[in-house]
Amino acid sequence: MRSWWGTSLARAARSVLAAGVLLGPMGTAAADGPQVGGGPGLRLGVVGFYNPRLMVLRYQPLADYLTATTGRRWELVIGTTYDRTVDALCRGDLDLAYLGPYTYVRANALCDAESVVHLQTRGNSTYRSVVMVRVDSPIRALVDLRGGRIGFGELLSTSSHLVPLAMLTDAGIRSTSYSCSLYGHHEHAARAVLLGEVDACAVRDVVGDRFEERGLRVIATSPPIPNFPLAMPADADAALRAK
Repeated sequence: MRSWWGTSLARAARSVLAAGVLLGPMGTAAADGPQVGGGPGLRLGVVGFYNPRLMVLRYQPLADYLTATTGRRWELVIGTTYDRTVDALCRGDLDLAYLGPYTYVRANALCDAESVVHLQTRGNSTYRSVVMVRVDSPIRALVDLRGGRIGFGELLSTSSHLVPLAMLTDAGIRSTSYSCSLYGHHEHAARAVLLGEVDACAVRDVVGDRFEERGLRVIATSPPIPNFPLAMPADADAALRAK
């Protein structure tokens, strides 16, 4: 399949890396808080980074934490695509959304969504994208992917598409010189390499760590990427925002 994206997405990835995507102050969660009180329930939207089961395991605790600390019950809503989560936030169907760096930029541009906090991964305010191949692959560097097959995650994924696209461009690999497939989730792209469907994949670092134990190795690592923000609509309730 011929590659079909242009340099505009690579430029978008560079803007995320350079600008820090307008993120707000970094915060971490604590377990204590008031009991659930009255009032209508609230909705926490999360873009579908991983498969649905893993998403629930990872992010239901965040919804539970919000329930405990705000005194309002929160429902976890997992978006089927990045765009739909952004659209739902901008329509007011979500009260809070956990967005990727680039999807936050989109939400901010579309409806003035504001970052209220960004979370840490392994105690860090940044993470990285990695490009991986099988351990027995002759591919040693990005330049070796010319004429190859690359598996990505979702179209608007910062670490599983946009930043790796910029990395390839910076390595002199034109988008017309390799074929590509979008697998939706990071794990699916990594498994496609193991199955021989593609020669390489691009995933975020925490996924890459798991697949290094399953037969993949890293050939390229991105610069630090600002971590994911929790964003609220611009007209969100001030008292809720303060909590």
